[in-house]
Amino acid sequence: MMHNPIVRRARLFSLLSIFIFMFTSLVTMSNGAAETPEMPKEQWAYSNQVALRYNPLGLQEELYFGYKRKLYDQPTSNLLFGKSFIWTGLITRASPQFLQAGGFVRTSPIALLEINAALLRTMALTEAAKLPDYYTQGTLDAVQRTSSPRSPAGDIIGGGWQASIQARLQAKVGHFAIRSTNLFRYFELTPEGDRLSSDLFYDQTLDVLTPHKSWVYQNDVDALYADSSKPWVVGARYTYVKPLTEANDERVDDSAMYSIQRAGLLFAWKFDAPPTAAGLEAKRKHALIVLSQWHLEHPYRTGQSMNQLIPYFAVVYALNGRIGE
Repeated sequence: MMHNPIVRRARLFSLLSIFIFMFTSLVTMSNGAAETPEMPKEQWAYSNQVALRYNPLGLQEELYFGYKRKLYDQPTSNLLFGKSFIWTGLITRASPQFLQAGGFVRTSPIALLEINAALLRTMALTEAAKLPDYYTQGTLDAVQRTSSPRSPAGDIIGGGWQASIQARLQAKVGHFAIRSTNLFRYFELTPEGDRLSSDLFYDQTLDVLTPHKSWVYQNDVDALYADSSKPWVVGARYTYVKPLTEANDERVDDSAMYSIQRAGLLFAWKFDAPPTAAGLEAKRKHALIVLSQWHLEHPYRTGQSMNQLIPYFAVVYALNGRIGE
């Protein structure tokens, strides 16, 4: 896995991001610190996102809740370390296909880097044979491609464990920002009946076919325009998704596995959230995010099952906040 060309590309981008960010930090700090609300030294924080998307069709709710603490005794205006934190607690995800619950640790030791690790238990809510017909044809065809003598209707995500590690690198020059989010997700699901751990299943969240015991990599690269005096952010996103684990079993046709590439536009609107009377950051922050991408590589969404002009379209409502002052 370490010799994968996508991983090497992520490393090169990481080094470039670090160089740009450090150079920009020196220039920006020399101009003096702006008045910004302080981040509480410790807090019970939550983050909730509700996402609706099309192509593939999906609905998901995700909630983080836990104890969050500043890492350094620095004012928020300190560009590199003012908002560094560690945050740990519980995470839940829910969709019409599954429920997940577990724990997470998230930290930002320096402004250019954020790391998020999670371990979740998954409970399936439906089966491939009972997948409703209103799902997109691309999804239905992908599920059918996982069929085998052990599972004629195919497989979707089932019960078991799921772990992830995510690193986000980011840099900003003036109003322009660039960030790269690298996600490695590990599945260890329990196949039913006489199905094999190397048999493929369809994961709705990542839109890929992968073995029940496997790794999948996803990379999102964002180029953004963000002015702190304005409530909106606009930019572009490129997404790459690739399963990293082969079936390695002659009984499994792993030629059905595929990579995904998408590119398109991203827009976010941050609702007004004034600081508290004590001069701390707002207790609640709301945002609406809209993402529209077109598939550049996908066996079922570039003209075969779905017209390539139909975009991947997602609307996300995000609410972040804390309990107490």
